[in-house]
Amino acid sequence: MNKTLVAVLIASIAVGTYVASPFISVGSLPDTLRSGNVDNIGQAIDFPSVRSNMKNEVKATMMKKITNDPKDNPFSGLVLVMAPAIIDNTIEAMITPQAFVKIIEKSGTNPNGRTLDYDSAGFTGISTFSVTLKNNNKFHFRFTGTGWTLYRVEIKLES
Repeated sequence: MNKTLVAVLIASIAVGTYVASPFISVGSLPDTLRSGNVDNIGQAIDFPSVRSNMKNEVKATMMKKITNDPKDNPFSGLVLVMAPAIIDNTIEAMITPQAFVKIIEKSGTNPNGRTLDYDSAGFTGISTFSVTLKNNNKFHFRFTGTGWTLYRVEIKLES
């Protein structure tokens, strides 16, 4: 009986820690970014994944707008050819730790200025977690074995 109780207690602590850990990561993200510590920022944000996902989202939005554009627009073809390269280069240059500090500032922090101000947060899978910010932007995290890493950002583009 004692061994079973200890096993249940250990399992409960492990599950509780796992469930709480993404909230801790989300809460510490603003401070991590403001610290300027490249190693900590690199652990908190998977910049190659964020850039890749953002490129795909911007390109998809652009393609949707172009396909809805009048067919007699002489520049549609030119945009289709040139825009992907421009988008790739722009996102590569702009998605930096400094840019994320600005995204965090625009997304809003709690009155203490140290944690993100969000509407909802929760698990979207066993190893994925999403946060919907007050401005409807979304941050997606995944568990990497060493902690929760931001791998995707959905920024609501104004039409």
